[in-house]
Amino acid sequence: MKLKERYDVEKMKNRTELHREESRKTDPQAKAIPEIGMRNLVLRSVELKKERELRERMLNRIQDVVYVLDVRANRLVFISSEISLLLGHPWKHIQSWGDNLFAELMHPEDIALRPFFHARLSSIRDGEMLDLQFRMRDAQGEWRWMRSRELVLERTEEGEPLRVLGVAEDFTARKRDEDRLREMALVDELTGLRNRRGFVTIAEQYTKIARRQGQKFSLMFIDLDRFKSINDTFGHQEGDCALKAAAGVLQRTFRSSDILCRYGGDEFAVLAVDAAGQGSNILKERVRKNLNDWNATSLKPYRIDFSIGLYIFDPSRHDREVSNANLFEEAIRKADEAMYEAKAGR
Repeated sequence: MKLKERYDVEKMKNRTELHREESRKTDPQAKAIPEIGMRNLVLRSVELKKERELRERMLNRIQDVVYVLDVRANRLVFISSEISLLLGHPWKHIQSWGDNLFAELMHPEDIALRPFFHARLSSIRDGEMLDLQFRMRDAQGEWRWMRSRELVLERTEEGEPLRVLGVAEDFTARKRDEDRLREMALVDELTGLRNRRGFVTIAEQYTKIARRQGQKFSLMFIDLDRFKSINDTFGHQEGDCALKAAAGVLQRTFRSSDILCRYGGDEFAVLAVDAAGQGSNILKERVRKNLNDWNATSLKPYRIDFSIGLYIFDPSRHDREVSNANLFEEAIRKADEAMYEAKAGR
């Protein structure tokens, strides 16, 4: 472009700007347009703030804890003030922890599971809820169990969860009741030892560990001799006393790490950890000694005695393809056979 042409273009631009400035000075409506836009923007901002505060007040009045979690950043976007009442921490402390609230208060084992929870969220459909359980520390330093239901609020373009809404409640008391009931289902009410179901459940898991570590253990099957005679002669109440006395002898003999069981009726079973070989024979002698001590000091009109069958489980002697349940079932059968051999030889 020539110099004169460039000059003419610049001159035209200046005249246009001058015309616009004159119009704003003489036309009130043209002057008001930017001011109206700015005022509307401010009003809308105030309205949005009021709506946000209203939502937060509504959420804070819900008795359960409501929270919004940014899954990618693993941080809290919002949590209702009910968390302060539930855990006993002052609200100002809750606010000061901010995004790091879960890191501050959630049990470390449960924090480690959050990625697995998030992975499960990826597999659920919109509208479906994920049921979670985790622990949080209250103001007294105790761990309280929380039950939460989470659903996906927002997803990425790839369909991955971006933000989730959670509603959590304190179910510590219910959790304790459930654990107590579960424990009761695995414990013999009369003797306080494991019942058959509890014994088999734990022993199968220990069999798995023993196989993996190549560790031997002793399995004893014990029969309370002449129990039927005690029951028939002195009555069922004395029969129960004899069973409890037998359980007490076993508890005094074995360690807390060993697994004691009333297998059924007048039969008991013991899985003795780290007691294979000579250690098993020593345990049998301790059982005999404690039996003699009880009989010597008891004022009961009867004696109690045991027939003991012993089986030593050696993982190196078993096929690795056989299941733990089948292996333990075989070990029980072997110990039972040994017990009947001992009873027949007396």
